[in-house]
Amino acid sequence: MRTFAKTFLLSAAAAACLFSAMPSLAQERSYRQEVMSLTAADGRVVPTLLTFPKSGMNLNAPAIIHCQGGPGASPLEGSGPWIAAGMAEQGYTVIAPMVRHGDALFDTDFKDYAKDVKAAVDQLVALGFRQIVLTGSSFGSITITRYMIDTQDPRITALIHFAPTEDTGPFTRRGMGEEEFRRQNDAAAQMIARNATDEIFAPEFDAPPPMPKGTKFAFFTTPDRWITMWGAGYGAVNIALFPKIKVPMLLLAGGNDGYSTKERLYRLQAAATGSPKVDVLYYPGNVDHSFNSNPPVQPKVIIDVAAWLNSVGLGIRPAIKTEVVTITDTEPGTRAFRYVPSMETQSGTAFLTVHDFTGSAFAGPPNWLAEGAAQAGYFAIGMQTNRGSRGMMGGTYATSSKDIGAWIGYLEKHGYAKVVLVGHGFGATRAAQYLAATHDRRVAGLVMAAPAPDSAAFLRGKIGADAYEKALTSAHTHASSSDYRDLIYLKHLRADVPTDMAGGTLVMTPAAFLDAWGPDAPVLSKLVGHLGVPVLLLGGGDDPRLPLADFQRLKVASVTARLYPGTGQALTGSEAVATDDMLQWAVARHLVPKASGVPQPPVPIATPMPSIPAVSPHGQKVGGTPETAG
Repeated sequence: MRTFAKTFLLSAAAAACLFSAMPSLAQERSYRQEVMSLTAADGRVVPTLLTFPKSGMNLNAPAIIHCQGGPGASPLEGSGPWIAAGMAEQGYTVIAPMVRHGDALFDTDFKDYAKDVKAAVDQLVALGFRQIVLTGSSFGSITITRYMIDTQDPRITALIHFAPTEDTGPFTRRGMGEEEFRRQNDAAAQMIARNATDEIFAPEFDAPPPMPKGTKFAFFTTPDRWITMWGAGYGAVNIALFPKIKVPMLLLAGGNDGYSTKERLYRLQAAATGSPKVDVLYYPGNVDHSFNSNPPVQPKVIIDVAAWLNSVGLGIRPAIKTEVVTITDTEPGTRAFRYVPSMETQSGTAFLTVHDFTGSAFAGPPNWLAEGAAQAGYFAIGMQTNRGSRGMMGGTYATSSKDIGAWIGYLEKHGYAKVVLVGHGFGATRAAQYLAATHDRRVAGLVMAAPAPDSAAFLRGKIGADAYEKALTSAHTHASSSDYRDLIYLKHLRADVPTDMAGGTLVMTPAAFLDAWGPDAPVLSKLVGHLGVPVLLLGGGDDPRLPLADFQRLKVASVTARLYPGTGQALTGSEAVATDDMLQWAVARHLVPKASGVPQPPVPIATPMPSIPAVSPHGQKVGGTPETAG
């Protein structure tokens, strides 16, 4: 009981120090904060602090998840407060969940921490963010590493490790010595054997260098948790897990940090063999584990982190305005999303996206490619083709061509003499067919994002010749029928065939089936070399609809190709690089001028950073130790 009482008193003391050091209530801040509750997959409520710019959340910019150090710490301790405040001043939205190693230390396992991180990721995605950066302080560094190893979540675009703590088991082993380490593991195992897993196990030891000599440590937890976190069964090992990380990483530490030395940062950098970019930022002098120092270095750290994010394509871009617009002089009226940049590049050229067979203008590549163009300063339209009686069951190339022409006319009326068509999936075929049929001189270029295969041959190969011929015969027989009983149903289709009903069912009117899937349907591989405009091909290396051989067939002389390994038909995980490739291609081909809406550079820190004292596992101020155990 005394141990728990002591823990409570330490928390109260830390809170008193924390709030006494916070800025005055009267001080004007350039960011806002809200407390919210998330729910993890196992039902645990995750208390969370949300910090964002005073002007509001920029959904078109990356968002940040920050995991606190610990164990036993919270988002209000250590580096968390000044990281959240500083990055919000840079324009980022920061969400800091109370990962359960902070408030549920005694009854949670290391593998469960990822559930809290995922709850935060899901919340940001639900808000509309598509690019998410994971950051972790001290022990939180191990938490974010384990999350990436366990999930390989494609929504995560980079990791930032603030003062990454030493791997837990080796830290304890070095401090105790080999013989004592083995003895304490045996003691914990004996407690587990007699079913004493509801008791505290916290052997004390001298912290190893570079911690000051005589610094005492004791990790208060249960015997089974001690073994898996600090003992022989430890799983918190950045050095062993880093080779499996596949996104860019930044590692930071200070000169007076008892856990993260410069040498360790470089060892971690060398271990990250799977990451495309790993950088180290080291701050010499009296900079401790939470980057406290005199003079203050935290504002510089924020500037440096923002600059690094900018260098990997995750900088803050200008906010854009998205509006629904309708062309009312067409029948029955066609709708689209209009993406209006905050600082428009005077180009006279706009982007027009065409979605996939069963897609929509406001999801997937049509949406984020249009958003990316607008963020860079170009006007964009995302047109919706499936509508009313001319919807996806009855839509044809003729109706989609009419829509494309209407929106090109709309753009011309509003001052955009040239258009770059951007088609996703079958939208690429629709755009190519429109260009081949009309030779519209207002079309300056074509982007084919994960284009669909040649439809007739593709469908025949997927459902078999007999089933295809049966559907074809029925479609010819009832070609002029609008009776629902004559609809063409193809059921139990594989996941790589576009469907519009549950159970993998494709349903279309006979006329629409012949138009889209019949032997006379447009063949993209035959169209692409004869369009008379520059063409950009963006492909997913794991796209089941477009195998590599078919991708290569589309790479004719006039086509610039970019392939993104590990991505599928939606190009998930390659949003930023694909958008940049599209814009760079358009500039290189002189379709548009160089963008004005480039990522914003880091801004000076206006609000003083919250000053948080360093707190040791025993509640005493220790140089270089702002959090428990790291």
